[in-house]
Amino acid sequence: MVQAGNGLKLRRLSTQENVALTLRDAIIDGTFAFGMTLNEKALCESLGVSRTPVREALIELQGQNLVQIVPFRGAFVFDMDEAEFEELGDYRAILETAALRAALKSDAAGLCAQLNALLEEMKASIVTRNGKAYGVLDTSFHETILSRSRNRFLIEAYRRVGGRLAALRNRIQHDAETVMGSLRKHEMIVQASEEGDVDKATALLESHIANGMRFFCERMGKFRANAART
Repeated sequence: MVQAGNGLKLRRLSTQENVALTLRDAIIDGTFAFGMTLNEKALCESLGVSRTPVREALIELQGQNLVQIVPFRGAFVFDMDEAEFEELGDYRAILETAALRAALKSDAAGLCAQLNALLEEMKASIVTRNGKAYGVLDTSFHETILSRSRNRFLIEAYRRVGGRLAALRNRIQHDAETVMGSLRKHEMIVQASEEGDVDKATALLESHIANGMRFFCERMGKFRANAART
Protein backbone atom coordinates (compact mmCIF):
# COMPACT_ATOMS: atom_id res chain seq x y z
CA MET A 1 0.00 0.00 0.00
CA VAL A 2 1.38 3.44 -0.97
CA GLN A 3 1.95 5.83 1.92
CA ALA A 4 0.83 9.40 1.31
CA GLY A 5 2.70 12.58 2.07
CA ASN A 6 5.07 13.71 -0.69
CA GLY A 7 4.69 16.98 -2.56
CA LEU A 8 1.97 18.68 -0.47
CA LYS A 9 1.96 22.43 0.26
CA LEU A 10 0.06 24.28 2.99
CA ARG A 11 -2.07 27.42 2.62
CA ARG A 12 -1.66 30.43 4.96
CA LEU A 13 -4.32 29.38 7.48
CA SER A 14 -4.38 28.00 11.01
CA THR A 15 -2.41 24.78 11.11
CA GLN A 16 -5.26 22.33 11.66
CA GLU A 17 -7.54 23.96 9.05
CA ASN A 18 -4.62 24.20 6.66
CA VAL A 19 -3.77 20.52 6.97
CA ALA A 20 -7.42 19.48 6.60
CA LEU A 21 -7.92 21.57 3.45
CA THR A 22 -4.65 20.37 1.93
CA LEU A 23 -5.48 16.71 2.53
CA ARG A 24 -9.05 17.23 1.34
CA ASP A 25 -7.83 18.69 -1.94
CA ALA A 26 -5.38 15.80 -2.39
CA ILE A 27 -8.18 13.27 -1.93
CA ILE A 28 -10.64 15.08 -4.20
CA ASP A 29 -8.24 15.84 -7.06
CA GLY A 30 -6.95 12.26 -7.15
CA THR A 31 -3.46 12.85 -5.73
CA PHE A 32 -4.34 10.25 -3.09
CA ALA A 33 -5.83 7.01 -4.42
CA PHE A 34 -8.92 5.31 -3.00
CA GLY A 35 -7.95 3.12 -0.05
CA MET A 36 -4.47 4.67 0.25
CA THR A 37 -2.85 4.60 3.67
CA LEU A 38 -2.55 8.07 5.21
CA ASN A 39 0.60 7.61 7.24
CA GLU A 40 0.77 10.23 10.00
CA LYS A 41 4.56 10.36 10.13
CA ALA A 42 4.87 10.79 6.37
CA LEU A 43 2.24 13.53 6.36
CA CYS A 44 3.93 15.36 9.24
CA GLU A 45 7.27 15.29 7.47
CA SER A 46 5.82 16.40 4.14
CA LEU A 47 3.77 19.24 5.61
CA GLY A 48 6.27 20.28 8.27
CA VAL A 49 3.81 20.06 11.15
CA SER A 50 3.42 18.07 14.35
CA ARG A 51 1.17 15.03 14.72
CA THR A 52 -1.61 16.85 16.59
CA PRO A 53 -2.92 18.96 13.66
CA VAL A 54 -2.59 15.97 11.32
CA ARG A 55 -4.64 13.77 13.64
CA GLU A 56 -7.25 16.51 14.10
CA ALA A 57 -7.42 16.99 10.32
CA LEU A 58 -7.91 13.27 9.73
CA ILE A 59 -10.74 13.21 12.28
CA GLU A 60 -12.35 16.20 10.53
CA LEU A 61 -12.07 14.47 7.14
CA GLN A 62 -13.58 11.34 8.63
CA GLY A 63 -16.59 13.50 9.46
CA GLN A 64 -16.73 14.48 5.78
CA ASN A 65 -16.63 10.79 4.79
CA LEU A 66 -13.36 11.28 2.94
CA VAL A 67 -11.21 9.35 5.40
CA GLN A 68 -11.79 6.06 7.20
CA ILE A 69 -10.02 5.62 10.54
CA VAL A 70 -9.63 2.00 11.62
CA PRO A 71 -8.56 1.39 15.24
CA PHE A 72 -5.05 -0.13 15.53
CA ARG A 73 -4.60 0.04 11.74
CA GLY A 74 -4.58 3.72 10.87
CA ALA A 75 -6.28 6.16 8.49
CA PHE A 76 -7.16 5.49 4.87
CA VAL A 77 -8.64 7.40 1.96
CA PHE A 78 -12.26 6.33 1.59
CA ASP A 79 -13.31 3.56 -0.76
CA MET A 80 -16.76 2.32 -1.79
CA ASP A 81 -18.39 -0.97 -2.72
CA GLU A 82 -21.44 -1.49 -4.91
CA ALA A 83 -23.91 -1.33 -2.02
CA GLU A 84 -22.48 2.00 -0.88
CA PHE A 85 -22.86 3.46 -4.36
CA GLU A 86 -26.55 2.52 -4.29
CA GLU A 87 -27.01 3.96 -0.80
CA LEU A 88 -25.23 7.18 -1.75
CA GLY A 89 -27.48 7.51 -4.80
CA ASP A 90 -30.59 7.18 -2.63
CA TYR A 91 -29.21 9.73 -0.17
CA ARG A 92 -28.43 12.19 -2.97
CA ALA A 93 -31.87 11.79 -4.55
CA ILE A 94 -33.66 12.54 -1.29
CA LEU A 95 -31.60 15.66 -0.59
CA GLU A 96 -31.33 17.07 -4.10
CA THR A 97 -34.97 16.65 -5.09
CA ALA A 98 -36.07 18.26 -1.81
CA ALA A 99 -33.59 21.08 -2.42
CA LEU A 100 -34.80 21.60 -5.99
CA ARG A 101 -38.41 21.89 -4.85
CA ALA A 102 -37.40 24.39 -2.16
CA ALA A 103 -35.22 26.41 -4.54
CA LEU A 104 -37.94 26.63 -7.18
CA LYS A 105 -40.46 27.71 -4.57
CA SER A 106 -38.12 30.33 -3.14
CA ASP A 107 -36.68 31.88 -6.33
CA ALA A 108 -37.13 29.90 -9.52
CA ALA A 109 -35.82 32.68 -11.76
CA GLY A 110 -32.66 33.12 -9.71
CA LEU A 111 -31.98 29.39 -9.62
CA CYS A 112 -32.48 28.95 -13.37
CA ALA A 113 -30.29 31.95 -14.18
CA GLN A 114 -27.45 30.53 -12.12
CA LEU A 115 -27.85 27.03 -13.57
CA ASN A 116 -27.97 28.39 -17.12
CA ALA A 117 -24.72 30.24 -16.51
CA LEU A 118 -23.14 26.97 -15.39
CA LEU A 119 -24.52 25.20 -18.46
CA GLU A 120 -22.75 27.71 -20.69
CA GLU A 121 -19.47 27.03 -18.89
CA MET A 122 -20.06 23.29 -19.20
CA LYS A 123 -20.55 23.66 -22.95
CA ALA A 124 -17.33 25.67 -23.19
CA SER A 125 -15.41 22.94 -21.32
CA ILE A 126 -16.71 20.39 -23.82
CA VAL A 127 -15.52 22.50 -26.74
CA THR A 128 -12.03 22.72 -25.21
CA ARG A 129 -12.18 19.02 -24.20
CA ASN A 130 -11.44 19.88 -20.60
CA GLY A 131 -12.90 16.90 -18.77
CA LYS A 132 -11.68 17.98 -15.34
CA ALA A 133 -13.31 21.40 -15.72
CA TYR A 134 -16.55 19.72 -16.76
CA GLY A 135 -16.43 17.60 -13.60
CA VAL A 136 -15.93 20.67 -11.42
CA LEU A 137 -18.84 22.44 -13.13
CA ASP A 138 -21.02 19.34 -12.78
CA THR A 139 -20.34 19.43 -9.03
CA SER A 140 -21.16 23.17 -8.95
CA PHE A 141 -24.46 22.53 -10.76
CA HIS A 142 -25.68 20.17 -8.06
CA GLU A 143 -24.26 22.22 -5.19
CA THR A 144 -26.05 25.27 -6.58
CA ILE A 145 -29.39 23.49 -6.28
CA LEU A 146 -28.59 22.81 -2.63
CA SER A 147 -27.37 26.32 -1.84
CA ARG A 148 -30.38 27.96 -3.55
CA SER A 149 -32.73 25.89 -1.40
CA ARG A 150 -31.75 28.13 1.53
CA ASN A 151 -32.36 25.16 3.81
CA ARG A 152 -29.44 24.92 6.23
CA PHE A 153 -30.21 21.34 7.18
CA LEU A 154 -30.29 20.11 3.57
CA ILE A 155 -27.07 21.98 2.82
CA GLU A 156 -25.30 20.56 5.86
CA ALA A 157 -26.48 17.03 5.08
CA TYR A 158 -25.18 17.34 1.50
CA ARG A 159 -21.78 18.52 2.70
CA ARG A 160 -21.30 15.12 4.31
CA VAL A 161 -21.09 13.52 0.86
CA GLY A 162 -20.14 16.44 -1.37
CA GLY A 163 -16.43 15.69 -1.12
CA ARG A 164 -16.94 12.05 -2.07
CA LEU A 165 -18.97 13.01 -5.12
CA ALA A 166 -16.34 15.50 -6.26
CA ALA A 167 -13.61 12.87 -5.77
CA LEU A 168 -15.56 10.37 -7.85
CA ARG A 169 -16.14 12.84 -10.68
CA ASN A 170 -12.46 13.77 -10.81
CA ARG A 171 -11.38 10.14 -11.20
CA ILE A 172 -13.74 9.15 -13.97
CA GLN A 173 -12.71 9.61 -17.58
CA HIS A 174 -15.78 10.53 -19.62
CA ASP A 175 -15.99 9.84 -23.35
CA ALA A 176 -17.56 12.46 -25.62
CA GLU A 177 -20.88 10.63 -25.90
CA THR A 178 -21.23 10.32 -22.12
CA VAL A 179 -20.41 13.98 -21.55
CA MET A 180 -22.95 15.14 -24.13
CA GLY A 181 -25.57 12.88 -22.56
CA SER A 182 -24.78 14.35 -19.16
CA LEU A 183 -25.06 17.90 -20.49
CA ARG A 184 -28.40 17.14 -22.11
CA LYS A 185 -29.80 15.79 -18.84
CA HIS A 186 -28.74 18.93 -17.02
CA GLU A 187 -30.37 21.05 -19.74
CA MET A 188 -33.62 19.10 -19.41
CA ILE A 189 -33.68 19.68 -15.65
CA VAL A 190 -33.27 23.42 -16.17
CA GLN A 191 -35.85 23.52 -18.97
CA ALA A 192 -38.49 21.81 -16.84
CA SER A 193 -37.65 24.19 -14.00
CA GLU A 194 -38.05 27.22 -16.27
CA GLU A 195 -41.41 25.88 -17.42
CA GLY A 196 -42.57 25.63 -13.82
CA ASP A 197 -43.04 21.85 -14.00
CA VAL A 198 -41.61 21.00 -10.58
CA ASP A 199 -42.64 17.33 -10.68
CA LYS A 200 -40.97 16.81 -14.05
CA ALA A 201 -37.81 18.64 -12.96
CA THR A 202 -37.45 16.58 -9.79
CA ALA A 203 -38.19 13.33 -11.66
CA LEU A 204 -35.49 14.18 -14.21
CA LEU A 205 -33.06 15.01 -11.42
CA GLU A 206 -33.79 11.76 -9.59
CA SER A 207 -33.31 9.73 -12.78
CA HIS A 208 -30.09 11.60 -13.57
CA ILE A 209 -28.70 10.84 -10.11
CA ALA A 210 -29.59 7.14 -10.30
CA ASN A 211 -27.99 6.78 -13.75
CA GLY A 212 -24.95 8.74 -12.65
CA MET A 213 -24.32 6.58 -9.59
CA ARG A 214 -24.61 3.41 -11.69
CA PHE A 215 -22.11 4.93 -14.12
CA PHE A 216 -19.72 5.80 -11.28
CA CYS A 217 -19.95 2.27 -9.90
CA GLU A 218 -19.28 0.69 -13.29
CA ARG A 219 -16.37 2.98 -14.14
CA MET A 220 -14.81 2.60 -10.70
CA GLY A 221 -14.80 -1.16 -11.16
CA LYS A 222 -12.83 -0.72 -14.38
CA PHE A 223 -10.60 1.90 -12.72
CA ARG A 224 -9.64 -0.53 -9.94
CA ALA A 225 -9.08 -3.37 -12.40
CA ASN A 226 -6.72 -1.25 -14.47
CA ALA A 227 -4.90 -0.02 -11.35
CA ALA A 228 -4.41 -3.61 -10.15
CA ARG A 229 -2.71 -4.53 -13.43
CA THR A 230 -0.21 -1.65 -13.22
